[in-house]
Amino acid sequence: MENLVAIQLRKKYKDELYYYHNGVEVDFVVPYEKLAVQVTYSFADFDTRKREITALEKLAQQMKLDRMLIITKDEEETIMGNEFIIEVIPIWKWLLS
Repeated sequence: MENLVAIQLRKKYKDELYYYHNGVEVDFVVPYEKLAVQVTYSFADFDTRKREITALEKLAQQMKLDRMLIITKDEEETIMGNEFIIEVIPIWKWLLS
């Protein structure tokens, strides 16, 4: 699933797509779009939720982000934090957008 997301992001953003690791591991970052993307098959497990959300929160503290996504197999929700919004979106819906 992560490879499919990588291919689509690479097609759209070309060389502006990065894997980010500066004390924080985030699957994909497009700095000029202020976009961060995490990919996980399922978001139902508590530990997975915590890991994915925490990584995006830490990245948001290091750089200005306008959009944070967690792409899943089929789960969808919006996570509202004090200073952030994370969109959880199924891969099929993301691919069609």
